Amino acid sequence: MKKRRFPRFFKNLKAYFPGDPQEYQVTNVSWKGLFVSTTKSFPKDKKLIFLELELPDIGKIPIYGYIVHYGTPEEQGYALKLSKLGKISLLSGESL
Repeated sequence: MKKRRFPRFFKNLKAYFPGDPQEYQVTNVSWKGLFVSTTKSFPKDKKLIFLELELPDIGKIPIYGYIVHYGTPEEQGYALKLSKLGKISLLSGESL
């Protein structure tokens, strides 16, 4: 079993994509990335995406991430590696 460099936290956070009022579940988060459960599709050549992550007691913050995995038939969604900009917004809790 491969050991992860950063621990994952299994939380049910909400994510929102621009122009889409539907909320999506973030099923796990780590310092380097997160997994968004969704059947929403993005073109395979689109790697960098923007979304808003809703944090308890803080509200929505902007997140930029690179799609590194497209999920499985059993667990549909996207694994995102946070960009440096995404990490800055996570740490500060402020909109950029």
